[in-house]
Amino acid sequence: MGSSNPGNKILPALADALGVSTAYLRGDAQRLAVYDWQTGCTLALPIVSETVIDEYGIFYLVDHPDAWIIAVIQSEGMQFTLADWRSEQPMTVDEIGGARWVDSRGEDVIMYKGLPRILVGGEFGSKRDRII
Repeated sequence: MGSSNPGNKILPALADALGVSTAYLRGDAQRLAVYDWQTGCTLALPIVSETVIDEYGIFYLVDHPDAWIIAVIQSEGMQFTLADWRSEQPMTVDEIGGARWVDSRGEDVIMYKGLPRILVGGEFGSKRDRII
């Protein structure tokens, strides 16, 4: 006679209620390489949750050992994080636009359609400019 494990039903419900992945709760979450522009180190941080942003990239929440949960966006090979990892982090895609984002070098980025972008090219407004 087999016994069923109640954790198989409880874990997904708990993960959903907390807004995290079941893998994170189990302790075997995938890791995301996050470059810390202040220290110059790349950290492999456990992914708490991830949300695909159509035609843009992926919004991650990752578990940082010193800053708790931090928001990271990966878009077209670029990494964006908040300027201050210890400040309140956006927990959903809808909260992205209200934060100050920087690129992987710690440089401020522009916000376009509520998402962080970098400007590539000449002076702002030039036909050579391209927002990515």
